[in-house]
Amino acid sequence: MINGTYTITLRSPLGPRHGTLTLLQSDSSLSGSFDVLASHNVFENGHIQNNQFSFTAEMHTLLGKKMINVTGFLEGDALVGFLTIAFKQFPFTGIRCSLD
Repeated sequence: MINGTYTITLRSPLGPRHGTLTLLQSDSSLSGSFDVLASHNVFENGHIQNNQFSFTAEMHTLLGKKMINVTGFLEGDALVGFLTIAFKQFPFTGIRCSLD
């Protein structure tokens, strides 16, 4: 089960950015929040199959609201994935810090 809160590190052009990713699974549906770059982003439209997950969210940036796509996979308590915004892809890693 993927449920939990993960501390994440997003690799950006400005260096590593730290945040949290909270994931709540119900069957193959995924909801939660993605908090990074000083932005709290809630999502309810995610999907999970086996250990692969994806979701979209509206992210608040200095240039206004932008849609992000997040994809990744879970290995034990570790996450690896990509955040895509404005056709640019940024890798992130994470580790579970609590169970929800």
